[in-house]
Amino acid sequence: MARFKPGQIVGYRVLNWPCTDKDFTPVEFLATCTRHQKGKCEALALSFFRSPDEARAMFLNILDRGGDAKLRMGGNHIATVEITEADGMMSAPAKNGHFSLHESAEATLHESCDYHGTVLEDASDGKTLAS
Repeated sequence: MARFKPGQIVGYRVLNWPCTDKDFTPVEFLATCTRHQKGKCEALALSFFRSPDEARAMFLNILDRGGDAKLRMGGNHIATVEITEADGMMSAPAKNGHFSLHESAEATLHESCDYHGTVLEDASDGKTLAS
């Protein structure tokens, strides 16, 4: 995990609302895990974004490719999550704003969720779509 290190950031995560600890289950342990993801480091991490617009863009990208974005991303709501160094090891954000967090055993991220809106109504460009 050389590219992962402790960090502190406000992350945006696509999930169900209200959020529970189940919304912070790595894809490796979900039925949606593909054979291409199985056993890979990233499949054991949680996905976050630097901004709600970046989370929304990924959601819409999956829809545009014909995928089930709600299933793939774990919901259709965005929550802000305060991530601290004690919560685990994180990657640096990619160009698309995505970063991964390998959650520590002590982390309780579901307790720090704040509702931000649905993925399809929370756009700085003012677009609103039904969820």
